[in-house]
Amino acid sequence: KSMTIIYMAHPSVERGEDNTMNRFFLDTAYVLALFNPHDIYHEQAKSLFPSMRVAHEVWITEAILVEIGNALARSNRSTAAAFINSCYVTPKVNVVSVDRTLMQRAIDFYRDREDKEWG
Repeated sequence: KSMTIIYMAHPSVERGEDNTMNRFFLDTAYVLALFNPHDIYHEQAKSLFPSMRVAHEVWITEAILVEIGNALARSNRSTAAAFINSCYVTPKVNVVSVDRTLMQRAIDFYRDREDKEWG
């Protein structure tokens, strides 16, 4: 298991000038770690949370939202439902729909990179 948080800072942020252009891409492991105090990445997820809250943009896909709902269905369904709903109503959160075209692009990308060990 691994946790991937892609944090993109505008070049001016890296120079310490501005923090309004931060972007985060959330994956399933991050959100699950954030909600589970027993997860091995919980402390790391918590430490990133304040930066994510003030980020200019947060990105997540509907596929990840489905994974989160499924993973928390038994243990924390109400928290999962609240989180998923908040993604759709929070202005700075961008939920990427996974339509057939995007899915095909992802499959092609995956297929064409046989040298990679990630999915």
